[in-house]
Amino acid sequence: LGSLSARFRPKVLGCCISCMPQFQKGNGSPKKFGNFLFDCTGRCSAFFTLYGQGSIFGEAVMSLVKYRPDVDGLRALAVMSVLIFHVDPALLPGGFLGVDIFFVISGYLISLILFREQAEGRFSFTGFYGRRVRRLFPALILVLTASLLFGFFALFANEYERLGEHAAAAIIFILNFHLLGEAGYFDAVSYSKPLLHLWSLSVEEQ
Repeated sequence: LGSLSARFRPKVLGCCISCMPQFQKGNGSPKKFGNFLFDCTGRCSAFFTLYGQGSIFGEAVMSLVKYRPDVDGLRALAVMSVLIFHVDPALLPGGFLGVDIFFVISGYLISLILFREQAEGRFSFTGFYGRRVRRLFPALILVLTASLLFGFFALFANEYERLGEHAAAAIIFILNFHLLGEAGYFDAVSYSKPLLHLWSLSVEEQ
């Protein structure tokens, strides 16, 4: 423990997290990860070593929450594949899989943040969703407002009514269920639904 900085004095010696590749069970000898020392004695569970004001698990997770150029590259590939697929599906069959890539990236990044907050004892659902609202709602409100304004002049009455229903469902993140309820023989074609793409945002928030 002498290699740890002075401000990290051990209070409880716990074990590592076996579910993450950076934390591997050992044969009884301590394992080092960055500037942190883990006691891997086969007791791996949700029990963490505590240092100073927070948990060593939270500190170690924070060392992973940094800018990741590889994740940014995956995000760019996902965007391009979806855009190309929307231009012409024949140009890139399966381009819609970019949405799945986004789900994986979001799950990875959000999970790291949640693990850190839980380890530090400051996680709350209100705080989590408050951050999501501040991040998503400005762009979402802009898209919905522009779509409703355009639809007022460009759509027939029944089409504009459906657009309003989609906007209301999108703002509370249940559009995927609303669209599922519309599916059927007499359903309108997908390209006549300007907010169809927001189904994925609803799934992510759920």
